[in-house]
Amino acid sequence: MFFFKMSRHRPTSADTPRAVTGERVWVAVFWTLLVAGIVLYVPVPIGRAGDAINLSLYDAVLPVLFVVAALRGEVARPSRGALAVFVILAALVLGHGAATLWLDPGARLAPLARETAKTIAFLFDLGLLTLIFRASPTARPAPGLIAALLVAVIAYAVVRRMAELAGRETMFETLFLGTIFGLLVLFVMRLDPIETARRAGAAAGLAALAAATAFILAGKSFFAVGVGIVAIAGVTALFRASDRRWIMPTIAVAILIALGALLAGGRMPQFGLGVADSISESLGIRLTLWRLALDAIGKSFPWGIGAGQFSPLTEGVPVLAAAGLRVVHDTPLALTTELGALGVLFATLLAALILRVSWTWSWPVRLCFLLYISVPFLLNDMLGFRVVHLLLALGLARVGSPDARSSGANTH
Repeated sequence: MFFFKMSRHRPTSADTPRAVTGERVWVAVFWTLLVAGIVLYVPVPIGRAGDAINLSLYDAVLPVLFVVAALRGEVARPSRGALAVFVILAALVLGHGAATLWLDPGARLAPLARETAKTIAFLFDLGLLTLIFRASPTARPAPGLIAALLVAVIAYAVVRRMAELAGRETMFETLFLGTIFGLLVLFVMRLDPIETARRAGAAAGLAALAAATAFILAGKSFFAVGVGIVAIAGVTALFRASDRRWIMPTIAVAILIALGALLAGGRMPQFGLGVADSISESLGIRLTLWRLALDAIGKSFPWGIGAGQFSPLTEGVPVLAAAGLRVVHDTPLALTTELGALGVLFATLLAALILRVSWTWSWPVRLCFLLYISVPFLLNDMLGFRVVHLLLALGLARVGSPDARSSGANTH
């Protein structure tokens, strides 16, 4: 196995009620702190004007939770091969950054340090979380807990959006939408298999609520993800569930939620997608970013322009500078642009990891996961989505486990 367990004890049905309650409290605290840590952040300016890094409470909470899990005997020990892969990748990324700084006198230190640290942090987080999830009950949070956290994040996001419209603060909508839909996918994972009408109904209802939130926060791609998950849950229940009593009520509720969001967006354009933030404009900006990245690849491959060095290129394009866009908004393309051949290797490993992880769940959950992760992977910067770290680690910890094998059997 990729990882093997090093756990002293895991409560079972034979344990005392106090032990079982203690385990449930630990799981609830673990997930509450992680989710709260993701959405509680402070933008810290670095380097030149406009350069900033989002310092998240998550970055401080995760190492503490790892230590607590280790003290509880709920941390697996990595194989030598797995440890070598993580160490080699981190060393290559760090070495590339140092060499870029040494060879390119015009390289900007602040964005280079930020992007290098972010990539290494992704590997670090993925490793710590996988070791925890491989040997800890935290890998099996109750669906009700995830649903409660999802609703709480939605409420907090709407409050932050209203404060932004009032001019009291600025909001990073993509962070909230990524977290909301990541929790939605985690909820669907915890219902796996969702091939009953009641489970599919719960998944469709929360997906409709998340889609309505995406509409309010002007998240076009995530709105499509929400609609897609509603459809996947509905089709699954329609064709596989023996009890179909919940199908029509679920569809009706989903339609009402969606119509409510559309009505709110129509009456209050500042909440909805709006003309200024149309799909065509968003696509046009991304195409400009991608053309700029492809041009940089043509001039710098196989070394790359250096981690974080794409942002200076955007300053010379008025439409990008006006929008404050400094990243490629496509993970494989960004890695290739900045890290060259090393970025191609990294992107290939990420794609392989995503596909391998997706295969540990039944096909409806797999589709939901791939639909969600396609947005940060192909339309954003996936390495910065901390909730993606959680999902990938959960899947990686399932590789070779009995749960994964039983889910795979349900795909046929």
